[in-house]
Amino acid sequence: MKTSVYLEATDVRRLSWLAEVEARPQAEIIRDAIRGYLPRTTADRNFALFSAPSTSQHRASLTQDHIDRMMEGFGQDRGG
Repeated sequence: MKTSVYLEATDVRRLSWLAEVEARPQAEIIRDAIRGYLPRTTADRNFALFSAPSTSQHRASLTQDHIDRMMEGFGQDRGG
């Protein structure tokens, strides 16, 4: 089945680059991305870490943005 997808210019450049680097058709890359897509969780991801007695002034709330930034590069080979 054939379909059309509208992409931002940066996404088009990235897709073209991936296709060239991986020597694969763009459609294959898109299909793989769709197959590997994991929906974002709808559950409440806000939780607190306690490093001191349980008082609000010692509690650091972590949002999904905080978690995403902390996890950047996690599990990637650093080439060393």
